[in-house]
Amino acid sequence: MTRRQAFAAVAAAVAARPGVALAASNNDRGPLSGLVAYQQEVVFGYEVALNKAPLRPRDRATFERFRGQAQQAAAALRKALEEEGGKPAPPPDPAAAPPPTDPSFRGYVRDLITAEELAVGGYYAALQNLEDERHLRGAAAFMAQAGRRLVVLRDRAGEPLLPRAFETGGP
Repeated sequence: MTRRQAFAAVAAAVAARPGVALAASNNDRGPLSGLVAYQQEVVFGYEVALNKAPLRPRDRATFERFRGQAQQAAAALRKALEEEGGKPAPPPDPAAAPPPTDPSFRGYVRDLITAEELAVGGYYAALQNLEDERHLRGAAAFMAQAGRRLVVLRDRAGEPLLPRAFETGGP
C-alpha cells in the first residue's frame, strides 16, 4: 500500500463512520475524534518526509516548522477530545510507513499535499457539526493554517498555488 493509499484509507474510514467521526450528538466528541485522526496523519506525513525525503536545507527547515504546527494542532485537538470524554486513537508510527510510490522530493510533497487536503476536508465537515464555540474557532484556525501550508507545498511541488475549485467553484 502506498502512502497516498494509506491517507485515502484513513479518509474513507473516517467518512464511513459519520455517526462516530463527524456527527455531533450533544457534544463534539465525534467531530473531534475525526479531526484528531486527520491531524495525526498530517504529522505522520511530515515525520516520514523529514526521515526519508531528499530534502534541501531550506525545505527541511520549512517541513520542521510545518510539522511543529501540525503537532501543536494535533495536541490541542487531542486535549479537546479528552475534555469531551473521548479517547484519541494512537498516532501512526512513521517507522511503519509504506515505501514511497515516488521517492523524489516532489513525490513526498505530493503525499503531504494529499494529507493536508484530506485534513482540510475533515475540518470542513467537522465545522458543520461542532457545537462548542471554542471548538469551532479552533478548528477554523487549524483549517486556515493547513491552507497556508498547502499554498507553500503546492509551490514546492510546482503546482498551482490554489486548487482550481477556488477559482471556478467546481472540480
